[in-house]
Amino acid sequence: MLGSNATPAAIGRTCIGLWLLALVGCSDPPEDPEVAHAIIGPSGGLLTSTDGVLTLAIPPGALEEDVELFIRRSGEPPGVYGQAYVVRPNPVLLYDASITIRQELPDDPTGLAVGAIDIDDYEADRGRWEPLPVLRIDPEAKLVSGLDDGISVFYALLDDAEPSAATTTTTTSGGTSSTTTTTTTTTGDDPTTAGDQTTGNTDPTTGAADESTSTGDTTGASAVGYADDVEPILEASCSCHIDGVEAGLSLLDGHANLVDVPSTQVPALDRIEPGSPEDSYLWHKLHDTHASVGGTGNPMPAPVGGLAAGSLAIIEAWILDGAVP
Repeated sequence: MLGSNATPAAIGRTCIGLWLLALVGCSDPPEDPEVAHAIIGPSGGLLTSTDGVLTLAIPPGALEEDVELFIRRSGEPPGVYGQAYVVRPNPVLLYDASITIRQELPDDPTGLAVGAIDIDDYEADRGRWEPLPVLRIDPEAKLVSGLDDGISVFYALLDDAEPSAATTTTTTSGGTSSTTTTTTTTTGDDPTTAGDQTTGNTDPTTGAADESTSTGDTTGASAVGYADDVEPILEASCSCHIDGVEAGLSLLDGHANLVDVPSTQVPALDRIEPGSPEDSYLWHKLHDTHASVGGTGNPMPAPVGGLAAGSLAIIEAWILDGAVP
C-alpha cells in the first residue's frame, strides 16, 4: 500500500512557480500540449487534464470572478497510485468543486480516494496528501470523485486513505448495478467509522440514498437535484421538448421521462443512467458524442448551439450524485 502522508519535495516549488509564470505571463494561450487550461468564472465550468484522467467541475457561484486554470502532469509528489497532477492557480471556492479521477483502479477499492495537497501547507513545507471527502467510487466506470472546498495544488489517486466522508460505491455484476452509501465521522486525527447512517441502501429507481434516517453532517454544497438545479436549465434551452414531444421525449414530467428510461435512438442506453454520465444518452447528446454510441441527429440543444460549461457541470454533478428528483 502507498502512503497518503508522504511529503512532497520542497525543491519542486521553484519549478512549479516558474512554469506558472511562463504560462500566465503570455497574452496568448499556452502551446504546451501537456497543459490543459480554461477560463472559469461565476457561471462555473469544467477543466480536464490532457490525458483525460483528472477533471475539475466547478459549480456556478463558486468563483466570484474569472480565473484561468492550468493542469499538467507532475512527477514531484511521491506515494500515489498512478499519475499526480499540479493545478494552478489555487483559489478558495464559495462552493465545493467536484474532483474526479478516471483511471485503472486496483481490484480492491477499499481505501480509494482523491488525494489533494493544500497550497498553503505546501508552501509552508507542511504539504502532505490528504484524502478528499469521497463522493463516488465506481470500479466499473474506473473513476473516483471527491469534494474540495478550494483548488488544491496537487491531485492524485490514493489507495490507502482512511474513510472520511459519505462514500458511494457502485458495482456492476451481470448487468445489474448496486449502490452502497456509508458515512463516517472524524474526531481529531482518528477517523472512526460511524456505520451506515443512511441504512446502506439506495432507492433502486433513482439511486438516491434513503435520507429519512440520515444523521451524518454534510460538508460543502448539497447534492444537485433535478427540480431545483437541472430542470431550469432544460426548460430554458430545450423548448422542443417542452412545447412538443420531440423524439418521444417530453420534459413536462422530465425526471420520470429521463431517469432509467431507454432512449429512443439508442435503446441500449438509458436517457439518464444514475451515477454514470458515460452510460447516459442525454449526456452524449449534450456533448455531441452521441454518434460514437450509435446515436443520430443533431446534438442538444440544437437551436441554441449547446449549453454553457457551467450548465454542463451541473448536469454532470446531478448524474454522478444519483440523478435524484
